[in-house]
Amino acid sequence: MELSGEHVEVAEQLIAAKAKNILRHYVEKILPEGFKAQVVAADRKATVRGVTITARSSGGWSSG
Repeated sequence: MELSGEHVEVAEQLIAAKAKNILRHYVEKILPEGFKAQVVAADRKATVRGVTITARSSGGWSSG
């Protein structure tokens, strides 16, 4: 299925919003307890897309 530019932009905004929500939850609830987290995606393409959009919307990415 071919997506238009508008659909891609909306999808990217949705991914960025979900990533922000996940990060906020992690920082507020998980990190203070000393735990780590793992995010699962449907496939490699979805993983790369999610990491790319998250890095772009947060100004960078650090795996460390």
